[in-house]
Amino acid sequence: MVRFKSEIASADGLLFVTPEHNRSIPAVLKNAIDWGTRPWGQNNWTGKLAAVTGTSPGAVGTALAQQHLRQILGAQGVLLMGGETI
Repeated sequence: MVRFKSEIASADGLLFVTPEHNRSIPAVLKNAIDWGTRPWGQNNWTGKLAAVTGTSPGAVGTALAQQHLRQILGAQGVLLMGGETI
């Protein structure tokens, strides 16, 4: 956890690439995002510049997962590139 939070803190920007799991993001990604906010009052995500993308063989791709991920990251204070989600 210490290394993970250190990597977030030292990054100039972040790229999130996600598959879609049941119209959302994988549980392991949500868990990692949650750990980046711990302990209380030490949120490493706040103010970080980030982009979100994904890939899928399906017709809609990962649009719903990306939209959900943008909502989660926005609530953590991440500055997301691009104003619209597909």
